[in-house]
Amino acid sequence: MRSHFFDDKFRVNADFTFRNTDNNREQKRVPVPYSNFRGVTAYVGTTTNDLLADLRETRYWATNIYAEYENRFGDNHYLKAMAGYNYEQSTYNRVLLYSAMVLFSKTLVT
Repeated sequence: MRSHFFDDKFRVNADFTFRNTDNNREQKRVPVPYSNFRGVTAYVGTTTNDLLADLRETRYWATNIYAEYENRFGDNHYLKAMAGYNYEQSTYNRVLLYSAMVLFSKTLVT
């Protein structure tokens, strides 16, 4: 956004930006049954039987505002000045949920 005042000698500029980022991950690991021979069942991944939820989010926003003054005085004088303000904020939140509960049990397989 830009505004002009006093015959374009005084200008005010402002902007705002934001970015929201979610990097969530969900993981389910269970032993997988397989068989090389009829009636013989083995399991791949017998050490992994868990659930993981990793919720990660970043919230960022920034704003800028500044003013400019520019003027000529006579034939040999020129003045230009600028003043402004900037604000930025970034927040990061993470929630990690892990459960080593039994998601797959050999006794439940029929």
